[in-house]
Amino acid sequence: MRLRLYSFFFETAMPSPTRGTGSLDEQKAWDKYFDYLVKSLHDPDAGARARSAKLLGEHRDPQAAPALTALLMDDPDMGVRDSAATALGQLGAVEPLIQALHIPDAHVRQLVTQALGQIRDARAVEPLIGALRDTHGEVRQQVAFALTKIGAAAVEPLVAALRHPDAFIRWSVIRVLGTIGDRRALPELDRLAREDQAEVLLGSLSDDGRTTRPQGTVALAARQTAEKIRRGPAHTGPLKGG
Repeated sequence: MRLRLYSFFFETAMPSPTRGTGSLDEQKAWDKYFDYLVKSLHDPDAGARARSAKLLGEHRDPQAAPALTALLMDDPDMGVRDSAATALGQLGAVEPLIQALHIPDAHVRQLVTQALGQIRDARAVEPLIGALRDTHGEVRQQVAFALTKIGAAAVEPLVAALRHPDAFIRWSVIRVLGTIGDRRALPELDRLAREDQAEVLLGSLSDDGRTTRPQGTVALAARQTAEKIRRGPAHTGPLKGG
């Protein structure tokens, strides 16, 4: 209740300043409120912690990133972690979220990939490509969706990943490129359609990263995706060095 009243007073009494802007009085008020919100991230009540994380994300002060990252990594309540991941996405805190891709909890990894998709920063592309090998299908699906949301900025590293030694990664990248629909991928897709007869196993990945069900070849996926891109609207741009 105290946090809600404090938030209501601050948000109705004055506009939310960005750090370094506004009058001196506004800045002092924001600094006091910011400190209060950060301290509230340690409140015994999970609802209060989640509310503080939400408010810090909405105010988009980058200095909140370390405290929100700690909350994402360590809080015992999954709802609070969800709020922390969303807030970090609102802050555009790419590096902490990339580090969190390795958290053991699959649900948290899923939240992290959602936030990275929300930011759409090209720095996340390479780590997300690696996360296509995640052992949980829901995380892999969210990773693919995040790469698709990043879109054109992801095409060049995705095309480079078509030479990845892991056939499952190559297959997954092909599917993402098919969703993005960028014609820059066509030369590499055509090469794989001719040359890559590696069999891909789908289904649930086990903890050791093995898959359980045969599902065709990389060549077949590449051929189907190339055909899909050729049928669709042209999304093109130059590849570096091309």
